[in-house]
Order: sequence, then structure tokens, then C-alpha cells
Amino acid sequence: MRVLIVEDEALVALELEELLLDEGFEVVGSAANAAQALDLGRRHRPDLALLDLNLADGLTGPRIAKTLVHERLATVVFVTGQANLLPSDLHGAFGVIEKPCVDRAMVEALRFLSSYLCGKATKTAAPPVLRLASSTQQ
Repeated sequence: MRVLIVEDEALVALELEELLLDEGFEVVGSAANAAQALDLGRRHRPDLALLDLNLADGLTGPRIAKTLVHERLATVVFVTGQANLLPSDLHGAFGVIEKPCVDRAMVEALRFLSSYLCGKATKTAAPPVLRLASSTQQ
């Protein structure tokens, strides 16, 4: 699965990239602001975008999510420490993972997302660390 990381904290982005690569995911790029995120999304059309809410250019996560979803560029999952700021529809995103999140829980969420997005319908519920948008509840 091809993943775009949208995170303005370089160390957090690097740790997430290493975790993804260790789990066999392909990272198509990392963006720290809205312009970079949309450019990489349009160029690479990733399967999944892991998106922080607040970036180097402010609270731009919702706008990025709406654009990526509306243009059908990627499935979006917010990874943020401010999940309480998101509405139940998550601005069109599939779900949200609240930071901080231990590696083990993140891997569990990524495996669920990979199975779900690859069309492998599972009867298992989403892991506790992954809150689904109201429109994607199973």
C-alpha cells in the first residue's frame, strides 16, 4: 500500500516513515504543509494519506483532507493529538488515530486499514486506536 505522510514535525514524520517501511508499506513522500501535501497527493495518488491536523501553515488538515477526498486522490486518516477538534464526519476522512500512539497500536491500525482498503472485507472491528468517521462505521 502506498502512503503519503503529512506531518510538520520532522522527527514524528521520520519515525512514522520508518514504521511504515518496516511493515512493508511504500512511502510516496512526506509533506509539512498544505501545498506540499496536495502536490504530492496529485502526483502520486497514494492509497492512504496519514494527515496531521495542524501543520507548518496552520490548521490546514481539514482543507487538505477535503481536497484529497473530493478529488479522489487518497483515503485520508488523521493522525493528530487534537481529535476533539474534528466533527463526526472527520471532514470526509475515513478515520482518526489519536497521538501519541505507541508503535504496536499504530501497526494494528495500519494493518486494518490495509486489509480494508484492499477490499479484504474483515468481520473484525477497527482496532481501538482507530476511530472511524460516522459515515464509515461498520
